[in-house]
Amino acid sequence: MRIDSLHLQNFRAFCDMTFSFSKNFNILVGSNMSGKTSVLEGLSIGIGSFMLGIDNVNTHHIQKDDIRLLSLGKNTEFQLPVVIWAEGIVDTQRMHWGRTLTKLKGRTTYSNAKNIKGIASKLQTSVRKGDNVQLPLIAYFPVDSVWKDGEIEKMDLFELGSRFRGYDNALNATYNYNNFAKWFKTIQLSHSQHGEFEAELQTINLAVTNCIESCKKVYFDYNLREVVMELDDGRRIPFTRLSSGFKKMMAIITDLAFRCITLNPHLKGAVLEKTEGVVLIDEIDSHLHPSWQRKIVGALKQTFPLVQFIVTTHSPQIVASAAQGEVIVLPEYDDESSPKKVIPLEESFQGWQLDYILKDVLDSPVSSNELDLNPLLSKLDKALEENTPEVYHQALKQLEKILHPNDSILKVYQLKLATFPTADD
Repeated sequence: MRIDSLHLQNFRAFCDMTFSFSKNFNILVGSNMSGKTSVLEGLSIGIGSFMLGIDNVNTHHIQKDDIRLLSLGKNTEFQLPVVIWAEGIVDTQRMHWGRTLTKLKGRTTYSNAKNIKGIASKLQTSVRKGDNVQLPLIAYFPVDSVWKDGEIEKMDLFELGSRFRGYDNALNATYNYNNFAKWFKTIQLSHSQHGEFEAELQTINLAVTNCIESCKKVYFDYNLREVVMELDDGRRIPFTRLSSGFKKMMAIITDLAFRCITLNPHLKGAVLEKTEGVVLIDEIDSHLHPSWQRKIVGALKQTFPLVQFIVTTHSPQIVASAAQGEVIVLPEYDDESSPKKVIPLEESFQGWQLDYILKDVLDSPVSSNELDLNPLLSKLDKALEENTPEVYHQALKQLEKILHPNDSILKVYQLKLATFPTADD
């Protein structure tokens, strides 16, 4: 499964807008209130149409809060209909499907989503017959719904069941540590007793070590009754005591690996490599150290090579890791003058300095090393022109207090110091 385009009409801040996506990684950027999260919410309804064909699985529908509001004089009016259309590949078939809300107190229609619902129903029938069909990975991680700690005192075994448990809470992927810990404990115990679940244990460790550089392995500790991360330096840290950055990334990685294993157990050790799907992550950079921000995009691509990721960010580090065609800049707002189609930028930003990304891509009005520099640089240039080394030295010392010792601007003016004539001249 993948999404090639999404059309939003009267959905939240969008009057009438179409978004195109690349098949692998997509990074949505834009100013606050530009609608980055709204695009993910629209996508969750679009990909959630697949789940209409799966029994006992919750999906997303268009809600009253999703209806665009328009101010008309002193009045505010709801704009209807709300329309969401998606186009992409589902189970190797190209298709176009949609969901609509036509009344303020009505229900989201699915008459235009019968094709994707039908594919899901057929896959469900095949799974129940025991066929080794592939199910797509689907997950949405809202920014405020990543981690949920559970009680560890009563750590019972996990009841292994249907493959479709891989879709439980998939579109509101609040990470339930208790469920994962019970599942991990169950398969580790079964492996130690009967030699089963070797591939599953290796898959979890592969996913985590691929994405977390300093992680050597993860395992369930029966004394602590917790999943423990062992680091390269020998430290062993329970999941619940990890920092916010570690916890968020471990939550996402282990959740995705768990869903892949549950949905497609027949793929065994190749499940991460061969599972396709769509994953949405809001504010992927939140709580992550800058060094992680620079590496996480590449790590996710390596670990889940056939999964389409669509993420939002405010981080220049994330943008700096983007390959060609992976960054999508949203217009500030949708009005009559806005472009009606938003496509990925052609540039790759992997060689760009962060200041240029802040200014030219993220539209940050002032980059950090431009603050109050112009008057000081003018003073230096004038001192050089008028051959007043004392003034130049004084201004250069001020510049050295402001800039990093390796800043290129500082280096240039330090070199220019040698152009002043010496006493011997």
